[in-house]
Parts: sequence; structure tokens; C-alpha cells
Amino acid sequence: MRGRKGSSRGIALLEALVAFALLSLALFATLHQQARAHADAGELHERQQAVQLARDTLERLRAFTAPVTEAGLDGFDAIGPSTRVVDTAATRFTVHTAFAADADAPMKLGAVEVRWSDRQGAPRQVFVPTAIDSALPLHAALLVHRAFPGPVAGPHGRHAAIPEGAREAGAGHHLWSPGSAPGHPDGLAFLVDGLTGDIVAACATTPPPDRAPTGCEPFQGRWLTGHVRFSATAPPDPRTPGDPPRPFEVALTLDAPAAPATCSVESIAIAPDTADSPAERFARYTCVVPLPAHGAGWSGRLEVVPSGWRLGLHRDHQRVCRYTADLDGSGAIDRNEEHPATYTDVTISLVQQNFLVVRGDQDCPAGPPGPHAPHNVGLADTVPHQP
Repeated sequence: MRGRKGSSRGIALLEALVAFALLSLALFATLHQQARAHADAGELHERQQAVQLARDTLERLRAFTAPVTEAGLDGFDAIGPSTRVVDTAATRFTVHTAFAADADAPMKLGAVEVRWSDRQGAPRQVFVPTAIDSALPLHAALLVHRAFPGPVAGPHGRHAAIPEGAREAGAGHHLWSPGSAPGHPDGLAFLVDGLTGDIVAACATTPPPDRAPTGCEPFQGRWLTGHVRFSATAPPDPRTPGDPPRPFEVALTLDAPAAPATCSVESIAIAPDTADSPAERFARYTCVVPLPAHGAGWSGRLEVVPSGWRLGLHRDHQRVCRYTADLDGSGAIDRNEEHPATYTDVTISLVQQNFLVVRGDQDCPAGPPGPHAPHNVGLADTVPHQP
């Protein structure tokens, strides 16, 4: 009996020792994992600091304010090799920059390198190659606009879609009258939000310049505007056409219209800037297009309606060409901004929807190589529109 009890006690002691050893190993593994996680967190924090130092250095280098260093101004010419030391609470970083002028472009190529030693003394580094253009950062900032759908703000501190003839009406609004638009009474006017360019009200009468509009009803509409130029030469000139405009109107045929569109045409003549430059002669059309209910866009087709002349393919007739361009590179004229033959689901104002009228026996000309025509923004080629 005593032998059996002693044997049982020995086995129990051995099991306790094994359990203690396993528990110790598990505890050691847990502590080791925690220590490793702590070290990894420290290394990640150090790397984040290094990346931030590299980013701050690049931003400082790119923030030059003059081509050449002057008193109180950082110059592009001063961007080059440099070294500085940055001490933090636990780590010392060394920041190196190395830049040299590019042989083929007005820029400097180089890199920012941040070095440090981690908590175990192992060397670490972050290397950021980059290029810095010589153009002043201020010039790039001038290109930044607050994002609005459609055209951005233009002349007179108002939205570019608002016609030139619109006048201020107070409270950030403008008033535009189409004059004697076909099918609409004289005196009709529209109230326009000066910031967005949206048409927000229709007024039965146009008040004198010193009075605010009255009797206006809520109205949701968008602009469709452009110019029509004439070229009687063979071949036609799409870049600087300057022949006198023939009388015409424009007709916008809408699919399921909420109300008819209001369009007007105005002949424009601009004196030449210099003795060598030709005078500009063209017609500007402006349409107010009502939006359907429930936030849907409008769809339809705009056409030129001659007055006293004919459309056709004979020498004595005229044909209408449409300025257009594949702005998104899709291989087709499939966006409303690209000036398609027919518009679909338009919810924004459209400007620069321009036409060129040529002799009936001439083809619609392609855009010339080089810069676009000065009277077009982004639209280079012409395609047949009527007939």
C-alpha cells in the first residue's frame, strides 16, 4: 500500500511540474509576443515620423516664391543638396536632400532621404524620389476653382453661362431679357443665380435698371448658348471666319417639354485689336431651356432656321456645320458638352455650342493643326449638322 501511495504522489508531482513548464512556456511566448508587438509599434511610429519629415521637406522645397533667391524670398535656384538633423523624444533623424537640374526640362530631379536607428540600433531609412518644376506654385494655384457642374465663374465675377447682357438684380442674382423672342411676349425676363448660373424665376416684365423685378414665378431652367459664324470662302475657314452673318433664328425642339424653350439671336461686330487683325462678325444665340419635373434633364435638338436664304448642297445654298470634339477620348461624340447632334438628359448649362455656316457645295472643314480657334474652347473640328 505504501508503495502504491508513493508512486501516485510521484506521478502527481511530475504532472504538476509538466503543467508548470507548459504554463511558463505559454507565459513566455505571450510576453515575447507583446514585446515584439511593442517593438513593431515603435518601429511603425518611427517610420511614420520619417515619412512625415520627408513630406514636410518636399512641401518646403516646392513652396519657393521666386525663380532666384532674394532677400526674404526662397528661390528655385536654391533647391539642392542639404542635410539637417531632427531630434524627437526618442529618435534622432537625419534628413538629406539631393537635387540637380534636369538637362531636358525646366525642373530639378532628386530625392529626400530620411535616416535613423531603431531601438535595437539597426539602421533604417525612407527614400522619396521626386521632381520639382520651375513654375511658381502661385501660378498653379491660379488654376484652382471651386467645383461647380458646368462652366466656372467668368467675367464680371459671375457664372460663365450667364449671358453678357444680363444685369445685376441684387441679392446675388442677375436679370436677363431675351427681347422680342419668337413666341414669347415682349418684356419677358429671367432671374438667374449669379453663383451657379441656374435660372430660378421667370418674370412677366423687365423692370427699369433702377428697380428690382416683380411678379416673378419660380422656374427651373438651364442655358444653351453659342455663336454662329459664316465663311463664304472655298474651302471654308473654321478658325477665323469673318463673313457677315445672314439673318436667322434658332429652334430648339424638345422631347416631352415641360414648356417651350425661349431663344434669341443677337448679331455681334467687334472692332479689330490691331491694324493687322480682322474685325469679328458673328451671331450669338441664347436659349433658356426649362427642366422637366422630378429633377430629370431635357433632351432635344437645336437647328438654325434661315431667314431669306436656303439650306442645301448647291453652290448658292448654305450648309450648317457643328463645332465638336471628342473631349473624353471615347471615339464618339457622346457627351452633351461635346456638342452632339441631339442632346440627351441635360441637367447643366451648356456654353460654346457653336456652328459654322459654309457654302452648300463645300464640306464641313476639319480643325486646323495647332491651337484651337480663338472663339472655341476645346471644340476643334466641324461635322455636318444641316442638311
